[in-house]
Order: sequence, then C-alpha cells, then structure tokens
Amino acid sequence: MTVVLLKGFVLGFIFSVIMVPGTVWCVQVTRRYGLRAGLAAALGITLGQGAWITTSVALMAVLWMLPLQSELTWIFRVLAALTLVYMALVMFRARRADSLDCPVLPGGASRIFRGTMAVSMGMPMRFFGYMAFCVAAGLEDHLPNQPGHALMVVVGAVCGTAVWWLYMVTLARVFGRRVPERISLRSINKLNPLGGGILLLVAVMTLLPLLARG
Repeated sequence: MTVVLLKGFVLGFIFSVIMVPGTVWCVQVTRRYGLRAGLAAALGITLGQGAWITTSVALMAVLWMLPLQSELTWIFRVLAALTLVYMALVMFRARRADSLDCPVLPGGASRIFRGTMAVSMGMPMRFFGYMAFCVAAGLEDHLPNQPGHALMVVVGAVCGTAVWWLYMVTLARVFGRRVPERISLRSINKLNPLGGGILLLVAVMTLLPLLARG
C-alpha cells in the first residue's frame, strides 16, 4: 500500500512540475496579491488536477480488469509512450515566459480559486497525460481488483500535486519581491526543457518492459 501511495505522489508531483503555465500563474498571483491569493490559486489547480487524476485512475482500473488486458498491455504502453513524446515536444517548443506581471483580478481570493479551478479542469489533455503516467508507473500490478489501491494512487497523486503548488507559492511569497524578475523568469523558463527531458525519459521507461520481453 505504501508503494502505491508513493507512486501516486511521484506521479502527481512530476506532472505538476511540467505544468509550467500553472507555475507562472501561481507566481504572478502570489507576487501581486499575496499569500492568500496564491494559496487560492494553488488549491484551484490542485482540485482541478484532482478531478483528472481520479478520472484517469478509475478508467485505468476498469481497463485492467478486462479479460484481454494481458494481450493489450503492449498497446497501452506504446500509446502511453507516444503521448509522452508528444507532450515532450510541446514543452520543448513552448513559448518562454517573458513577464511575471499579473493582470487585475477583481473579486478576491474566492474568485481566483474558482477561475483557476475552472481553467485547470478545462484541459482534457491532462487526462491522457495522467493515463500515460499510470501506464509508465506500472500501476497495472496494483489496480485490478484492488479498489483500495486505486484510492491510494489518487490520494498520493493529489498530495504530490499540492506539495508542488504550495512550494511554488512559498517561493513566490518569500523571494518574489526580493529576487529580480529576470532571474525568476530565467529559473521558470528552465522548467520547459527540464520537463521535456523528464517526459522523454519516462517514455523510454514505459517501453522498457516490452523490450525486456523481446
């Protein structure tokens, strides 16, 4: 059970790291409107991601209970690897952030929370990304006929997601006004190539079991 929880945590944390637009948004909001607004944005992203995490894990649990699951494993892994490679290419070609200025946001923290969660839930590509990560993590060994394991994956992933966004908000709150904007932007813009590299590595790891079988 601990292994499943840890896999979920790593899944959620890594997936959050590669969501660079969300990082920029949390930093922008926290720098301009303070800690409360930053926490509202972080909570909104976490809950939005949580919905996609729950959906993808539930669907994977159902798929792996199908009679032909063992015969379809290679298809799942190839599709997952292709999805991860596509996401990596998108990150490598992503536009660099050039400003941390935040637009005027009337309505306070509650409106920031609702708007951020709505945007986070309105990105269906995350569903396919989480599905690919589930396959890469080898969760097929844990999910079938184990509803408790599926729940632990979701809990771990949501916790990993929350840790990353809280970390970003904390950094923005402590150093946002003390560190020159150009240095902050330089650090943030390193996340795109880093995330792309991580995705390519995970794609290779996804295919390794197939290569080992020959």
